[in-house]
Parts: sequence; C-alpha cells; structure tokens
Amino acid sequence: MRTRRDGTFRLRWAPRAAAVGTGLWRVVARLRCESGEDGSALYVRRDALLRIEA
Repeated sequence: MRTRRDGTFRLRWAPRAAAVGTGLWRVVARLRCESGEDGSALYVRRDALLRIEA
C-alpha cells in the first residue's frame, strides 16, 4: 500500500460474507505516525460511512 503526498491512501478489503449484513456501517482507519520534531507518537484517524444494500 502506498500513501500519496497529501496523506491519502486506498485499501481494498473484502470482509467475510457472514460477518457483514445490509445497513449503514462506519469504516475507521487509524495510523500511528512519528512527530517530525521529537519522534513522539501521533495518531491519525479517519472514518467514512458506507451503506450496504442487498
């Protein structure tokens, strides 16, 4: 997986069919990064809603 200069990335993921049903779902991605100043941990979190229809 590659990260673009603006910090975005794309990931394809297929869940097991039995684990996902129809409806509204929230997908959350979290990434631990290092601070450019002192190396301390920074956490980046993004989320998106998606709807699964039958």
